[in-house]
Amino acid sequence: MEILRRFFKICGWFWLSKGSLSAWGMLALTLGFSLAVIKISVLMNAWDKKFYDAISAYKGELIVPLTAEFLLYTALIVSFIVCGNWFKKLLIVSWRENLSSRMEAMWLKNANFYRLNFAENLKDTPIDNPDQRIAEDSLLLVEKSIELIKSLVYNAAKLIAFVAILWQVSKVVSFEILGVRVETTGFLVYVALIYTLLCSLITHLLGRRLGELNFNRQQVEANYRSNLISVREKAEEVAFLRGEKLEKSRFRASFAEILRNWRALMNTEFRLECFSASYLKVTNLIPIFACLPLYFAWTMSFGDMMQARGAFYSVQDGFAWFMDYYKRIMEWAACVRRVWAFSEAMKALDAANEAKASARNSAKNELSGANLSIFTPKGEALATGVNFKISSGERVRLVGRSGAGKSTFLRYLAGIYDFGSGEVNLPARAIFIPQKPYLAKMSLRELIAYPSDLNENLDGDGEEFRRVLRCVGLDKFESRLDEVADWSKILSGGEAQRLGFARIYFQKPALALLDEATSALDISSARELMTNLLADFPNLAVLAAIHQEELKDLFSADLNFRGEI
Repeated sequence: MEILRRFFKICGWFWLSKGSLSAWGMLALTLGFSLAVIKISVLMNAWDKKFYDAISAYKGELIVPLTAEFLLYTALIVSFIVCGNWFKKLLIVSWRENLSSRMEAMWLKNANFYRLNFAENLKDTPIDNPDQRIAEDSLLLVEKSIELIKSLVYNAAKLIAFVAILWQVSKVVSFEILGVRVETTGFLVYVALIYTLLCSLITHLLGRRLGELNFNRQQVEANYRSNLISVREKAEEVAFLRGEKLEKSRFRASFAEILRNWRALMNTEFRLECFSASYLKVTNLIPIFACLPLYFAWTMSFGDMMQARGAFYSVQDGFAWFMDYYKRIMEWAACVRRVWAFSEAMKALDAANEAKASARNSAKNELSGANLSIFTPKGEALATGVNFKISSGERVRLVGRSGAGKSTFLRYLAGIYDFGSGEVNLPARAIFIPQKPYLAKMSLRELIAYPSDLNENLDGDGEEFRRVLRCVGLDKFESRLDEVADWSKILSGGEAQRLGFARIYFQKPALALLDEATSALDISSARELMTNLLADFPNLAVLAAIHQEELKDLFSADLNFRGEI
């Protein structure tokens, strides 16, 4: 029941949202076409009786009109199935769009995609592969949910439609129990019910491990894919280090987890499928053998027996929904668990961020910190009792030994690191330039403006962007301003850092936090870049973690972790 509770809460995001009326309409059409198929199936069941009675009575003149009737029913069923599937697919993509958008928003909110790296140190259990949960688990959840709902409604309607037919054709059966004569009607309905309940119990006993195995399957598959992606993204580093052999070992080790899970799934499904295949074959015989005594007693015609067989199969199929869809229900439950765990993890990160929010915007163009203490995720102190203020136009160097936590200190000031205390006031227009600037596959113009929206900000001819490129020494790329490429593979480390400075020129912030932002440049290039920046933006406040001692004369003061400037 916990799975259903979680599922209904996830459903509420889409089905109870504004604009969900169209989704309900698509669902109604999808189910409506399924119900129409059942109506035609009932008519075809009656057709079975007429057709087989005509054959047994040697009435050849009835075959042609009955065949025409059959073709009409077939055409209608095909039309209803095709139309129903089209609306089902439209509903799937609409729900998936909503669900993936919501999960994206949760992941991106408050830099949760970054904070998730430290989630293992929180009370809440961390989640693996959030990208896979957004891209794949959301799709699987939507597809399987709609398929299960559609099949449940279809089977329930089929059960209602055919149970009356089966009851009627079952006739009255008399038998003795301990000398007492008993008469019963609708005996085939009872046979179908008891048979299905017994088979459902056996199915659950044989397949109960499938839920956990399918959950683990999605996890180990995502881990394997993540290892492959890491080599693709770090191809140069792996190639330089000749790490192919070790990477192959890592790949095989992660794939071995897939094999272990797969074998467990195979064994569980083997037992389940052995029973399912046997059950399906036996199902075809049960109504025939149950009706034979009535047929041989001349109380049931051959057409009646064929009609009873079709009705029995439909009723039993309705009763057996849980058993027939058991495997898919377990796969669906695994998807619900993974999407729900993602949502809960994001909520936990949001709550932690609200409780420990460190940075807030200041109306003044200055950066200040009051009684700041910064810790590692394990609680080890990196800095305690830090107090400082950096006003407009001041350039301060953050000093400390290598590994002391200068980058972590800057992350805390930027508001993306939660393990600390104290108050931080940031100018509204502040920019953080890391050692490795973000280089996504987009145009150079978009990379310079990032994260600004080009549709809102932009000069059509690109002169401002070309000016920025010249200011940071990237003028050779002026002609490629609108080229969409993987710039992380085109720009050198120094050129990438120059692009980081280009973002400062474009955004014109009041404060720049620099984390080893010139480490890939030689001293003369770094000095030229920094000197030009400070000259072009005389009112820019700067706090920089920098190891290049040759540049310390560009700064007016040093800030160490004891809070001294």
